[in-house]
Amino acid sequence: MPFPEQPSSIESTVKVTNCYGMKPGEQLQQLVETLERVTAKAENLRIESPKRFRDKDTGQLREHDVVLTFSMQHHELIVALECKDRSRKIGVPEIEAFKKKCERTGIHRGIVVSSLGFTQSALKKASTMDIGCFSLSEIEKFDWCQAPRIECHIREIIDGPHFKIFPRVPVDTNPALYNDGGCLTPEQLRQIAFDCIHKRPDDTAFAQDELAINSPVGIRFIDSNPSGVYVVNSDGEQVPICRLEITLRYQVKTCSVPFKFCQYVDEDTGKEIYRSALAPISAGEIQGDILLHKVEGEYIEVLFVPRQTLSATKVIQA
Repeated sequence: MPFPEQPSSIESTVKVTNCYGMKPGEQLQQLVETLERVTAKAENLRIESPKRFRDKDTGQLREHDVVLTFSMQHHELIVALECKDRSRKIGVPEIEAFKKKCERTGIHRGIVVSSLGFTQSALKKASTMDIGCFSLSEIEKFDWCQAPRIECHIREIIDGPHFKIFPRVPVDTNPALYNDGGCLTPEQLRQIAFDCIHKRPDDTAFAQDELAINSPVGIRFIDSNPSGVYVVNSDGEQVPICRLEITLRYQVKTCSVPFKFCQYVDEDTGKEIYRSALAPISAGEIQGDILLHKVEGEYIEVLFVPRQTLSATKVIQA
């Protein structure tokens, strides 16, 4: 006998924002991390942002914005990037302070990234202290990218998701889904529902999304042989599930995100490291950056650099 649907309090809203929703310094840090991930070619490289190291003098943990760790045969080479989004150019005091911080936290090579560049005296001081000086600045546009923004179509759940659970034998408790990690939270159930939406066959998804642009669309998903999930009886016994149904209503919203045109330059040599058109995407469980850059001749590469991923769930559409 089917059990009643769980309460419809598990609701989800997704949106696209035109900025990172961060403080200015955090936004620069996110941009630097993204560009480092895109330009990184070494297989032995690990990128972490932020990362903390213990101070050799005080024993306290100190944070570095972006850390690149190169794993060598017998040792590691650690490079730390300090992101400075200030209202003025970086001067000598900031260079000296960062050099000391690197020395006390065991960093092998330090690089300061500034949104407004460096004073000439700071560049000279950095050269004597073996501190790299990079600038990451926003420019108006690139001649190879005339599009000012990217149009996004975002799926938004407006009712549900509702879960109907069918245990293999009757249970005397209000059925709730469990896995090896315990009772599934509303956020986990929401992620399962979005995974179902994203895993629809392409032709079905296209047709339903077209309808959902104008009015909400209802969908039902069925897993006739769920594995890895169960319910719990009042005596603590795990009872397998023979069928799981998920129903929801969703709509598609259209919005646009402007590109940010960024130029990444080594101030010491004047060499451009990278330039890209970047659009930050924050859409529910999808967090990342759509990035365009010119690689060869007129060839433009389009990349998506994720900041968050979801685990897969096996469900088929009815």
